[in-house]
Amino acid sequence: MGTTKLLGYMMILFSSAGIGAFLGNKTGRRRNLLLLSARMIGEILSKLSFHLLPAGELMGKIATESCFSQLNYLRVFSQKKGQPFPQAWEEAVEEEKSELTQEDKELILRLGAILGAFDLESQQNELSCLRHQIEQSAGFLEEQEEKERKLYPVIGPLIGLAICILL
Repeated sequence: MGTTKLLGYMMILFSSAGIGAFLGNKTGRRRNLLLLSARMIGEILSKLSFHLLPAGELMGKIATESCFSQLNYLRVFSQKKGQPFPQAWEEAVEEEKSELTQEDKELILRLGAILGAFDLESQQNELSCLRHQIEQSAGFLEEQEEKERKLYPVIGPLIGLAICILL
């Protein structure tokens, strides 16, 4: 067997192992983004009653906090200056390109319909409910994450090995 052929087989094995590891962590990344989104809502709740800022300014302030830097939709939102808050929020969340599913995005989109649309107490109640729903969604992913973390890193190299055998 030539060295180039052997190198080709090794590249197939390593790349399939890498793909398996990547897919094994996908649900974990989604779960972490949901938990971080719930934490962001908690931060909004704590700042809402003290700062009494308009929704857009409050979200702009939250977007600058480094602990939320993994939430790409916050960064995109902060770049949409001059638009009304609900519209900018919807566009930013819809443009999100991460592990978040459409269901996850719909939950996060509800934030745009809540902030600034009700009196302070109603906003706090609605945001608390939304935070709970997001945390619940993240909780459902915990079991799935554990299965995938074990399954994909094993399947990836096996598929690579099967490809090498077929070649």
